[in-house]
Amino acid sequence: MSILLFDIDHFRSISERFSREQSERALVQVAGMIAAKLRRTDVLARVAGDEFAAVLPASDQLGAMTVAESIGSEIVATGVRIDGSLHPLSVSFGVAELSAADGSFSDLFQRTNEALARAKLEGRNRSITALTPAALA
Repeated sequence: MSILLFDIDHFRSISERFSREQSERALVQVAGMIAAKLRRTDVLARVAGDEFAAVLPASDQLGAMTVAESIGSEIVATGVRIDGSLHPLSVSFGVAELSAADGSFSDLFQRTNEALARAKLEGRNRSITALTPAALA
């Protein structure tokens, strides 16, 4: 099992320029693009604001990175439409595979969140794999 944690880069600029309703519609467009790239067995959830998570059962980290890159490319290529105007977007991803060394789902989520933070620090619009629990020790 792998998990993707992702954040829409600089979404605040959209939420500051447009109404809450328009911003939410933009998020729905993004969620639709994400869902279209996932399998039926995958689970997509909105974590908060413009942050989403996807749980990918029976997927290793390489497979999860492939999904993340596919989603990111689609969002960059498509952007969102608000009031008839196209607005470009990009997404940053943290990606991790469940390891035997993970004590809980919470540990896995924390590693994935740290990878997402690194993706944002390294310039956004990228996917970063989480450090393994052994590398963190």
